[in-house]
Amino acid sequence: MRVKKISLFVHDLAANPIGRAYPIAKALKKIGFEVEIIGFLITGDKIYSPYNDTFNYLTLRADSRPRTIFKAADLARKASGDIIYAFKPLWTSYWPALLASGFGRKKPLLLDIEDNELILQGNSAADLIYKNFIRGWNFIISPKYNWILHPLTRLAAHKTVSTTALQRIYGGEIILHGPDSSLFDPTRSNCDKSACRRKFNLPQSSPLLLFAGTPYPHKGLDSLVRALTQPQLSSFHLVLCGNAKWEEYVYALNALGQRCHMIDFLPNSSMPELLAAVDIVPVLQRQGKFSSAQLPVKMLDAMAMGKAIIATAVSDMPSIIGANPARGWIIPSLDEKAFITAALEIINNPDEARGRGDNARRYFLDNASLSANTDKMRGIMNKLNINISS
Repeated sequence: MRVKKISLFVHDLAANPIGRAYPIAKALKKIGFEVEIIGFLITGDKIYSPYNDTFNYLTLRADSRPRTIFKAADLARKASGDIIYAFKPLWTSYWPALLASGFGRKKPLLLDIEDNELILQGNSAADLIYKNFIRGWNFIISPKYNWILHPLTRLAAHKTVSTTALQRIYGGEIILHGPDSSLFDPTRSNCDKSACRRKFNLPQSSPLLLFAGTPYPHKGLDSLVRALTQPQLSSFHLVLCGNAKWEEYVYALNALGQRCHMIDFLPNSSMPELLAAVDIVPVLQRQGKFSSAQLPVKMLDAMAMGKAIIATAVSDMPSIIGANPARGWIIPSLDEKAFITAALEIINNPDEARGRGDNARRYFLDNASLSANTDKMRGIMNKLNINISS
């Protein structure tokens, strides 16, 4: 009896889109499927380093220009799975998945959506026309091209989404892409706070906040840094994890000096120790059309580790973090005073912080863990009458 294989098509395996596919791939593997991950390398030559282990990756070098569409058939031919699962409804992932599945006729086709890729940019009618329909023709994932592909999303036999905003657009089932709870476990012996601080050469007595990953403008790193420059938070230190050459990281390092600590990219398996070392994980998403449909994976990682989280009232974060019982602190977007108040409350009231962190951990286990997602993916396969073996 042969175990079935599932082929996951992911947009730009050199960057962070793999962050959503990775935990879902692990859930599929836990069910019993053989898993392969396929995608273009657009922004680099190597698999995004935090997730470059565990799976068989099949890649093809490309760029972000429309000509990449003509390489889609070559990428599609790399897929040997019995089931095709595309991540993001983009020409760089969904289009080769459509080709590999025979447009859903030859092989079951699933589609995952974690962002609203249809949002047109612009603050006025003239600005909208200029940004979306006059310029940007050399960028294959621009909204103008995504709108052309959008009608074909109906060919997917089933859809998974990351937020309720996306569910309203596409339907499907919400999957919260959290990590493996056996690895992201604050009770593990390698997650002693003091030992982890020594491992990463971090100060033992200062309150530490963590910002990890790509500092896109909507993630609010600049707002976080401004808050940390205020006298009330003068004892707080910021830990950055990523590329020290990123402009936003350079700004933070210059603004905070010795109170800012730079750590290079870490494999996903090392993130629990870094999270164990810090006190607070801020998730300061800015309110906007794009961010209103997002759910940051770093927040789910922090919940898994029972950390004190300060999140903005954007997308589904209020219902996940700010619900009764509270699982963290919710503040208005761009409200630096509210952030300062929450940060001081966390440090001055450790019992409250610990209690909310415990609540976050319980929510994660029930709704976003590998175990929870394994059950969800098994249920989806049952709905589609897809067996693990044949």
